[in-house]
Amino acid sequence: MSQSNTDLPAIIAEEQKHVAHEFQSEAWVGGISNGIEPEILAEAAFDTALKYLLQARSEKQVLKLLSRMHDKVIRGELSDHKTIQ
Repeated sequence: MSQSNTDLPAIIAEEQKHVAHEFQSEAWVGGISNGIEPEILAEAAFDTALKYLLQARSEKQVLKLLSRMHDKVIRGELSDHKTIQ
């Protein structure tokens, strides 16, 4: 099956997202295995991510991303055990 040129950016973005998730998962496991509480890891990850994102994007763009993340949480997209609300 051949991929069109319009599919290539989406394929690249999906692969980058996959690799990023792997990096984040490794960091998470490393932190937990060193006795860092999940809430502390999460807050540090958010702080770091937002700091670097705000260097590259506007506050409006970052707030839009946070809104999308909020919606994912509400929809249960980030949870292994989904509950219907």
